[in-house]
Amino acid sequence: MKRFLLILPPVMAVATPLWGQFSIGINKPLEVTEYVADSVRKVEARDFQYISRAKEQAERRRLRNLHNTVEFNATLQAAQTRFDNWSAGGQNTLSARSTVFFRHQYVHNSISLDTKFEQRYGMNIIDNKPFKNEDEFKFNLMALFNVHSYWSAATSINLRSQLANGYAGRNDHTKKSAFMSPGYIDASLGVNYSRYKWLSITLSPFGWSLTTVRDPGLSAQGLFGVPAGDRHKGNNGSSMRVEMDKEFMNKVLRYRSSFYSFCDYKTPPNARWENTLDIRATKYLTTTIFGVLYYNTKSSAPHPSHVQFNSSISVGLSYKFKNK
Repeated sequence: MKRFLLILPPVMAVATPLWGQFSIGINKPLEVTEYVADSVRKVEARDFQYISRAKEQAERRRLRNLHNTVEFNATLQAAQTRFDNWSAGGQNTLSARSTVFFRHQYVHNSISLDTKFEQRYGMNIIDNKPFKNEDEFKFNLMALFNVHSYWSAATSINLRSQLANGYAGRNDHTKKSAFMSPGYIDASLGVNYSRYKWLSITLSPFGWSLTTVRDPGLSAQGLFGVPAGDRHKGNNGSSMRVEMDKEFMNKVLRYRSSFYSFCDYKTPPNARWENTLDIRATKYLTTTIFGVLYYNTKSSAPHPSHVQFNSSISVGLSYKFKNK
């Protein structure tokens, strides 16, 4: 028995199978291949950059709003009175007025462009007889190049006229004015001072003013300082423009003022001062107070040497858009 025990371990060692693990080292990196159409092509790793279209469009809108300011205002006011078998008597009347104001400002580094368009048109009807009592549009373009602090080199061009024919009275159909008759075109070169965003002062020692009378009938009368038979007349001189646009009381009140004067050194200077006060009662209801003082000895007013005055108060619907 002892001998059996002594012989058993060597026998088991010989009878047990031997196991081993071998590893083969490969110095050359394996190439990943892709089999397409019985051909072998190497697959290369590439970096892909994914661009979000929505993000790109949002960035473009941000840059546009950064350099551009757009504003649009439109109002419509109307009033009516009607009498039917009314003992005190009276006349049936209907009056309406529309206004449009558009402004675009572009600012980038030292360059800025300011474009404005304004239009007013009003009409009243008394006993079924219509009569135009307001008609004017204005276009102004000013380019500024900042040179020092609040001072900029400035150049501008302005256009002012009306859309429809104007007559002497409701029952008098004598034509007094028409489109571009008169029309006023002013160009200037000078300096601008703008310390505050709501105030702008422009002094232009080099200016040019053109008065046009495109209507043949009015041109033959020699009106508005244009010689009879001529369609236009230009003058050289200097000009001054002061503009103010400011809101008060949490944007409930808005006051806009524009003063312009031109002098040709030969005749008394002409001057025009416009004032507009908007009182916003609700989002879509506005009261507007408008007034203008105008002095021009070459105008066709009954008393050209006197100051002309026009004012109005109206209440009506309004719409306003401003991108910032």
